[in-house]
Amino acid sequence: MKRIAVFALIVATLLSTFGWAASSVGAATPVEIKPAKPYTFGVVYNNLVYPWYQAEKKGVERQAERMGIKLISLESRDDPAKELANIEDLITKKVDLIILLGTDETTGGKSAQLANDANVPLVALSRATRGGGKVVCTVDTNTVVQAETIAKYMAEQVGGKGKVAQIEGVPGVSNVRMRQEGLASILKGYPDIKMIADVPGYFDPAKAEAAMNDILVANKDVSAVYTHNDGMMVGVRKALEAAGLLGKAVTVAFDGEPVAIDAIKNGTQTATMGVVPAQEGAMGVIVGVMHLNGMPVPQHIYTPSMIVTKDNLGKFPGWDGEGIGPFVDTDGKAWDPLNQWANWSGK
Repeated sequence: MKRIAVFALIVATLLSTFGWAASSVGAATPVEIKPAKPYTFGVVYNNLVYPWYQAEKKGVERQAERMGIKLISLESRDDPAKELANIEDLITKKVDLIILLGTDETTGGKSAQLANDANVPLVALSRATRGGGKVVCTVDTNTVVQAETIAKYMAEQVGGKGKVAQIEGVPGVSNVRMRQEGLASILKGYPDIKMIADVPGYFDPAKAEAAMNDILVANKDVSAVYTHNDGMMVGVRKALEAAGLLGKAVTVAFDGEPVAIDAIKNGTQTATMGVVPAQEGAMGVIVGVMHLNGMPVPQHIYTPSMIVTKDNLGKFPGWDGEGIGPFVDTDGKAWDPLNQWANWSGK
């Protein structure tokens, strides 16, 4: 029921107007929540080579500066053992709270347990934790709802009929499963849309291009392509262009990467599910301060997102964008920290 509530809230705003899911991600109003005392936060990033995490880091740093929070930042480089060592390092440094962008869900659970054992609260960003210790709050995207939303948009763009190809990320990864699940759920309501291919592209543009070339050998009449990130759509576009189909098939993907925004501007990609990672990072800092101040926070907060098309490009602030929400809690209700702060009796 909770997922239905969230889906209803997002779709009501999103599909009717192609505007913001639950709120305006682009608002530039900083949160005026004051730390009860000077805090030091430790932040463990998965891999700062990736532009997504670079943007998330920018959001963390921007909000920490606004709120007077000192940061100690470490990087795991996709290494679970390094992540655990970083957590232990931050515990030794006696930080007040840890913000974790984990390498994977299971290692995240182990990191949370280390923090629990040391009585250091931990906020999870961008990826949930599994097993192990408890986290104060997880701030990430509702991937299934995102997938259902953009899949429905895609289905409507092809008129409820035709051939659809799905190029997924790395098989077995959690967000890949959820993006598959969301598409499958929506296509059940469109019996005249046929899934002609569901193949892995491993989040690699070159592999996605090769996969799309193979699909087009027998399916030159493909109506739409659904890829699990914008990077793979780069390869798909090359394959479609070589086959003379660029701009003819509906193309949708995820993340709102700058390369996708450029493609939408020039008409070579139909849409992307845009998210603002800098905003997600900022919320991690805000939630951490609220918790240390003694305020209750939800166990899970979902980051706003929007379908970005040629018609609404100006409303999308990009990955480095300002603004903090409101986000959405697990009950499908808009969650605004400013309102929570204003109404909190413990100030």
